[in-house]
Amino acid sequence: MEDCVCGPCSGRFQLQAFYLEVETRDSVSRDQLERKLHDAVQATLVSYIADKGVTLALCGHYRHTTPGKGLYSVFVTMTAECVIDWLVNGLGEKLRDLQPEGSLPPAVDVTGYGRSGDVVDASVFWAWVAQCMRKARPLILPQDAVRFGSRENVMMNLKLHDFGDDDD
Repeated sequence: MEDCVCGPCSGRFQLQAFYLEVETRDSVSRDQLERKLHDAVQATLVSYIADKGVTLALCGHYRHTTPGKGLYSVFVTMTAECVIDWLVNGLGEKLRDLQPEGSLPPAVDVTGYGRSGDVVDASVFWAWVAQCMRKARPLILPQDAVRFGSRENVMMNLKLHDFGDDDD
Protein backbone atom coordinates (compact mmCIF):
# COMPACT_ATOMS: atom_id res chain seq x y z
CA MET A 1 0.00 0.00 0.00
CA GLU A 2 1.17 3.52 -0.78
CA ASP A 3 0.81 6.16 1.91
CA CYS A 4 -1.11 9.32 1.11
CA VAL A 5 -0.12 12.84 2.07
CA CYS A 6 -2.31 12.86 5.17
CA GLY A 7 0.36 10.85 6.97
CA PRO A 8 0.41 8.35 9.83
CA CYS A 9 -1.66 10.45 12.26
CA SER A 10 -4.91 9.06 10.89
CA GLY A 11 -3.71 5.54 10.18
CA ARG A 12 -5.44 4.06 13.22
CA PHE A 13 -8.93 4.86 11.94
CA GLN A 14 -9.05 3.11 8.59
CA LEU A 15 -11.60 1.02 6.76
CA GLN A 16 -11.98 -0.41 3.28
CA ALA A 17 -15.66 -1.37 3.16
CA PHE A 18 -18.97 0.20 4.10
CA TYR A 19 -22.71 -0.27 3.72
CA LEU A 20 -24.76 2.71 2.58
CA GLU A 21 -28.45 3.55 2.36
CA VAL A 22 -29.25 6.86 0.70
CA GLU A 23 -32.52 8.35 -0.48
CA THR A 24 -32.14 10.04 -3.87
CA ARG A 25 -34.24 11.75 -6.47
CA ASP A 26 -35.60 9.07 -8.79
CA SER A 27 -33.67 10.59 -11.70
CA VAL A 28 -30.29 9.70 -10.12
CA SER A 29 -28.54 6.90 -12.00
CA ARG A 30 -26.28 4.27 -10.49
CA ASP A 31 -23.37 5.80 -12.45
CA GLN A 32 -23.99 9.19 -10.81
CA LEU A 33 -24.06 7.55 -7.39
CA GLU A 34 -20.87 5.60 -8.11
CA ARG A 35 -19.03 8.76 -9.24
CA LYS A 36 -20.01 10.53 -6.01
CA LEU A 37 -18.88 7.55 -3.93
CA HIS A 38 -15.54 7.49 -5.76
CA ASP A 39 -15.09 11.23 -5.14
CA ALA A 40 -15.77 10.77 -1.42
CA VAL A 41 -13.27 7.90 -1.20
CA GLN A 42 -10.60 9.86 -3.11
CA ALA A 43 -11.01 12.76 -0.69
CA THR A 44 -10.49 10.60 2.42
CA LEU A 45 -7.67 8.26 1.39
CA VAL A 46 -4.99 7.14 3.75
CA SER A 47 -3.42 4.51 1.49
CA TYR A 48 -4.04 2.69 -1.75
CA ILE A 49 -2.58 -0.15 -3.79
CA ALA A 50 -0.07 1.59 -6.04
CA ASP A 51 -0.47 -0.54 -9.17
CA LYS A 52 -4.30 -0.61 -9.01
CA GLY A 53 -5.22 2.91 -7.97
CA VAL A 54 -8.57 3.17 -6.23
CA THR A 55 -11.12 0.65 -7.43
CA LEU A 56 -14.61 0.50 -5.96
CA ALA A 57 -16.77 -2.61 -6.16
CA LEU A 58 -20.48 -2.23 -5.44
CA CYS A 59 -23.45 -4.50 -5.15
CA GLY A 60 -26.91 -3.63 -4.04
CA HIS A 61 -30.35 -2.64 -5.19
CA TYR A 62 -32.46 0.40 -5.98
CA ARG A 63 -36.17 0.77 -5.43
CA HIS A 64 -38.72 3.55 -5.77
CA THR A 65 -40.07 4.59 -2.38
CA THR A 66 -42.43 7.51 -3.03
CA PRO A 67 -43.17 9.63 -6.12
CA GLY A 68 -39.94 11.31 -7.18
CA LYS A 69 -37.77 9.43 -4.66
CA GLY A 70 -35.87 6.19 -4.48
CA LEU A 71 -33.56 4.34 -2.11
CA TYR A 72 -30.14 2.90 -2.93
CA SER A 73 -28.89 0.12 -0.64
CA VAL A 74 -25.25 -0.56 -1.44
CA PHE A 75 -22.32 -2.54 -0.04
CA VAL A 76 -19.00 -1.07 -1.19
CA THR A 77 -15.45 -2.38 -0.98
CA MET A 78 -12.37 -0.54 -2.20
CA THR A 79 -8.72 -1.12 -2.98
CA ALA A 80 -7.87 1.69 -0.60
CA GLU A 81 -8.13 2.56 3.05
CA CYS A 82 -9.98 5.62 4.29
CA VAL A 83 -10.32 7.35 7.63
CA ILE A 84 -13.72 6.35 9.04
CA ASP A 85 -14.93 9.76 10.23
CA TRP A 86 -13.64 11.51 7.12
CA LEU A 87 -15.41 9.03 4.85
CA VAL A 88 -18.74 9.12 6.68
CA ASN A 89 -18.74 12.93 6.68
CA GLY A 90 -17.49 13.06 3.09
CA LEU A 91 -20.26 10.76 1.88
CA GLY A 92 -22.85 13.05 3.45
CA GLU A 93 -21.35 16.08 1.69
CA LYS A 94 -20.82 14.43 -1.71
CA LEU A 95 -24.26 12.80 -1.87
CA ARG A 96 -26.25 15.82 -0.68
CA ASP A 97 -26.89 17.14 -4.20
CA LEU A 98 -28.37 13.77 -5.28
CA GLN A 99 -30.95 13.82 -2.50
CA PRO A 100 -34.42 15.35 -2.50
CA GLU A 101 -34.93 18.32 -0.23
CA GLY A 102 -35.63 17.31 3.36
CA SER A 103 -33.98 13.87 3.10
CA LEU A 104 -32.08 12.42 6.02
CA PRO A 105 -28.30 12.18 5.60
CA PRO A 106 -27.04 8.90 4.13
CA ALA A 107 -26.93 6.02 6.61
CA VAL A 108 -23.39 4.62 6.58
CA ASP A 109 -22.63 1.37 8.42
CA VAL A 110 -18.97 0.75 9.27
CA THR A 111 -19.48 -1.29 12.44
CA GLY A 112 -17.36 -4.17 11.11
CA TYR A 113 -14.33 -2.00 11.82
CA GLY A 114 -15.19 -1.02 15.37
CA ARG A 115 -14.70 2.48 16.73
CA SER A 116 -11.03 2.72 15.90
CA GLY A 117 -11.05 1.17 12.44
CA ASP A 118 -8.86 -1.70 13.60
CA VAL A 119 -10.39 -5.08 12.77
CA VAL A 120 -9.24 -7.45 15.48
CA ASP A 121 -11.78 -10.26 15.30
CA ALA A 122 -12.26 -11.93 11.93
CA SER A 123 -15.51 -13.63 12.95
CA VAL A 124 -17.14 -10.29 13.88
CA PHE A 125 -15.91 -8.72 10.65
CA TRP A 126 -17.18 -11.54 8.42
CA ALA A 127 -20.54 -11.60 10.23
CA TRP A 128 -20.84 -7.87 9.50
CA VAL A 129 -19.88 -8.41 5.83
CA ALA A 130 -22.54 -11.13 5.52
CA GLN A 131 -25.15 -8.88 7.12
CA CYS A 132 -24.28 -6.02 4.75
CA MET A 133 -24.52 -8.35 1.76
CA ARG A 134 -27.97 -9.52 2.88
CA LYS A 135 -29.16 -5.92 3.20
CA ALA A 136 -27.65 -4.86 -0.13
CA ARG A 137 -28.75 -7.95 -2.10
CA PRO A 138 -31.62 -9.65 -0.23
CA LEU A 139 -33.08 -12.83 -1.66
CA ILE A 140 -36.56 -11.34 -1.88
CA LEU A 141 -37.06 -7.81 -3.21
CA PRO A 142 -40.11 -5.77 -4.17
CA GLN A 143 -41.04 -6.25 -7.84
CA ASP A 144 -39.90 -2.75 -8.82
CA ALA A 145 -36.44 -3.13 -7.24
CA VAL A 146 -33.40 -3.30 -9.50
CA ARG A 147 -30.34 -5.31 -8.47
CA PHE A 148 -26.88 -4.22 -9.57
CA GLY A 149 -23.26 -5.18 -9.10
CA SER A 150 -21.59 -8.47 -8.34
CA ARG A 151 -21.20 -10.04 -4.91
CA GLU A 152 -18.08 -11.81 -6.17
CA ASN A 153 -16.40 -8.56 -7.29
CA VAL A 154 -17.21 -6.93 -3.96
CA MET A 155 -15.64 -9.81 -2.04
CA MET A 156 -12.56 -10.00 -4.28
CA ASN A 157 -11.94 -6.30 -3.64
CA LEU A 158 -11.46 -6.84 0.12
CA LYS A 159 -7.88 -6.87 1.33
CA LEU A 160 -7.48 -9.96 3.49
CA HIS A 161 -3.99 -9.52 4.94
CA ASP A 162 -5.43 -8.19 8.21
CA PHE A 163 -6.37 -11.80 8.96
CA GLY A 164 -3.22 -13.40 7.59
CA ASP A 165 -4.99 -14.60 4.43
CA ASP A 166 -2.68 -13.23 1.74
CA ASP A 167 1.00 -13.09 0.94
CA ASP A 168 1.70 -9.32 1.28
